[in-house]
Amino acid sequence: MYHRWWDGSAWGGWENLGGVLLDAPNCVTWSANRIDCFARGTDRAMYHRWWDGSAWGGWENLGGVILEAPNCVSWAAERIDCFARGTDRAMYHRWWDGSAWGGWENLGGVILESPNCVSWSANRIDCFARGTNAAMYHRWWDGSTWGGWEDLGGVLLEAPNCVSWGANRIDCFGRGTDQAMYHRWWDGSAWGGWENLGGVLLEAPNCVSWGANRIDCFGRGTDAAMYHKWWDGSAWGGWENLSGALLEGTNCVSWGANRIDCFARGTDTAMYHKWWDCPTCDSLLVVETYHYDTLRSGWNPHETVLTTANVKAPGFGLLHSVTLDDQVDAQPLFIANQAVAGQGNYDVVYAVTEANTVYVIDAVSGAILKQQNLGAAVPQSKIMNCTIPLPTDRPITSAPRLAASAPVWSAQTATSMLASPAGATSVPTYRAAGCSVGRLAR
Repeated sequence: MYHRWWDGSAWGGWENLGGVLLDAPNCVTWSANRIDCFARGTDRAMYHRWWDGSAWGGWENLGGVILEAPNCVSWAAERIDCFARGTDRAMYHRWWDGSAWGGWENLGGVILESPNCVSWSANRIDCFARGTNAAMYHRWWDGSTWGGWEDLGGVLLEAPNCVSWGANRIDCFGRGTDQAMYHRWWDGSAWGGWENLGGVLLEAPNCVSWGANRIDCFGRGTDAAMYHKWWDGSAWGGWENLSGALLEGTNCVSWGANRIDCFARGTDTAMYHKWWDCPTCDSLLVVETYHYDTLRSGWNPHETVLTTANVKAPGFGLLHSVTLDDQVDAQPLFIANQAVAGQGNYDVVYAVTEANTVYVIDAVSGAILKQQNLGAAVPQSKIMNCTIPLPTDRPITSAPRLAASAPVWSAQTATSMLASPAGATSVPTYRAAGCSVGRLAR
């Protein structure tokens, strides 16, 4: 097994991780900086090698006699479930529960290839396989027992490829006898399909989802190029020719909203990489005014990643604490992929303090990239009939002052506008201040 990796700025590898494998490995992750890889050895047993954040462990022999590479999924931290086809062509199951391996468990069936399994929630697994009649069969774990096998029909040329973009939602894709891509889906209450999505493919499609109600499918056409078809939440687009000359179908993954990375073997047997980073999608991420819009709704209609299930540690929480020159009262703004003069492009946070200072902060590292003071602030003592209670939950480094307003970002002029108070009388003067977002020049 060889390993190559992208660390956010450059590719590393190829790293030789040893072993003698009969098929490509299948790797999963259950946490940040954790990878578990599984493969079939020359004795047809399942072997396991893992990255724990600092070093590789294994190879560990997990036994079994399996006919193809296993298919493994993780539905929670410290949980892995692996499935494979045994010599009797039944589906077998082995699992890691956080302390020990269980199985192999015989889950029956007579299947033509290794199953394809997905998880749409904690303690939920749905497995799909092709039966001897070439139809798609389904078996599921509901948290307490196994259900199935359920015959979902169809006549497929290979095992189906299934994905889940939300709780109680599964979309399965397969190649029919006319070499077109077919689609069947579970909407939470019933199965829909089979739907003919066209195309002429040389292998089963490879489909991924980067957000709720979004699916991207890739397949190799008769010219050996990679083709793309997508569901945008309301309609199917494509087939789009993404070129290339490939020896097999692609393997595509998504690690964030609007990001897809596809890998395939070229005619020189080297690995090739094609990616979608949606440069035009940065505008969907911007927070350009207080509570997102002039209605102050607080709603971001483009949010597709955060859910009630993942807004929790360790994947969601405080990123940085950044020391500024005074208290921040106004809502910070966010702009993705902003050009900062002399420093390159960054995802940036704009913050304004009571000291009338505007900051540009790198959202990834927390580093202050630029700052600009807009003049002396107005102390509370100079404001008629204004009494603001002092906070009791933190040290006070200066007397309260009249804060600058929440800034507003203008995409058309690439400036940030705010009302800046100034003056030493009982009636402070408010000035509209405009700063270029990349230089903070007034």
